[in-house]
Amino acid sequence: MSDGELQKHLGSFGGTHIDAKDSAGGVTAMTNLSKLPTFMHGGFFYLLEIGVYWVLEEFMTVLFCGLRFHCGSEPTYPDHSADLVPHWATRLTLVCYASSSILDGGSIMSFAAHPKHRVLTIGPEMMQVDQYVSLLPFFPLLAV
Repeated sequence: MSDGELQKHLGSFGGTHIDAKDSAGGVTAMTNLSKLPTFMHGGFFYLLEIGVYWVLEEFMTVLFCGLRFHCGSEPTYPDHSADLVPHWATRLTLVCYASSSILDGGSIMSFAAHPKHRVLTIGPEMMQVDQYVSLLPFFPLLAV
């Protein structure tokens, strides 16, 4: 994959952005999995709208709302240490979030294993019953 293709795939990752497809009711959990040499600084994670930041330490998790502007900075090292940086020293983060299509009930989700290597799914009509019950003429008592 070329640098241009990688940048297109990553989008605004790391730069200042909001995660517009996150759910307003969900929380993003970002865990720093980087194991860096002691002379390197892990970088920062910023929540720009409220003016706070965290130093990204190993195995640290930050919980935040992805619908607010946030960004990060790369790990750094002193100028005189450039030749000492090992090839494996890199940023690795695990980001877990609830997309609005899943948490707000607008998509099909896997529910259980089904015989013959199939998946039993749950559609929006099973998660948002109040929106669909009036469409069921054979349940007039349930109509809202």
